[in-house]
Amino acid sequence: MTDQERFRERVVDAFDKFFSSKFIEYKPYMLCDYEIIADAKGRSTIYYDGGLLRWAQNFASIVTVEGSQDMEYNGNDFKQLLLKSEDGNIRRLNFSDFHYYNSLYVGKDSNKFGFGFDASKAKYVNLLDTQRVNPESLASNVGRQLLIGYSFNTVNNRDSMRTCYRLYSLNCNQESDASTIRKQILRAQAFILLLALKYPVVCLPSYNGGNIYPYMYEITKEVGAIYAPQLRAKLHEVEQSLFEHGLTYENSL
Repeated sequence: MTDQERFRERVVDAFDKFFSSKFIEYKPYMLCDYEIIADAKGRSTIYYDGGLLRWAQNFASIVTVEGSQDMEYNGNDFKQLLLKSEDGNIRRLNFSDFHYYNSLYVGKDSNKFGFGFDASKAKYVNLLDTQRVNPESLASNVGRQLLIGYSFNTVNNRDSMRTCYRLYSLNCNQESDASTIRKQILRAQAFILLLALKYPVVCLPSYNGGNIYPYMYEITKEVGAIYAPQLRAKLHEVEQSLFEHGLTYENSL
């Protein structure tokens, strides 16, 4: 079997498992408040280094603000926001990510760093409750619970890859928190389905841990096109549920 054939099998497997995954099949309005919150806490412990389709399994997860930390890399000082998952592991967000003007990563290559910044689609992307937030103020609220609705790769105006997080406030009230989580589950489902449908190239089985060759992009796009009818049908189902509950989602990719 050639490298191309093996990689095609990986891409097919990634799409197959995505469609049968617990998160994409989730029906949030059929579960009680307690179950919704417990599941969201549990999803924060899931870590996948297997590309966007697997990473989606920890969308709509609850984390706790742990504070901030001063860091240094290659002589440059910077700060990180620390978010703690249910099992105590720390997720780190650079303060600078909250200020960069980003564009959506769609698999475009540039000669400089490998990613292309698109000023026409750029906007501030690290937000809390759809509003821009000061990361220092957020980091000072130690013990505050947040919901990570979903995340996706972006490119900043230096042509460097960054990760965008959609963050939402929780207030430790079971009824209102469960309502917030239900909404963001549906929005996260719709977003990841639309992203996979419109830009299948971002569904590479892995971004890290190995070289990415041009044939991988082409195979991922080809396989994504094959799964497009399934993606479209599932997206329609989720959109209907969104609209039934008076909700919209980020569909202007």
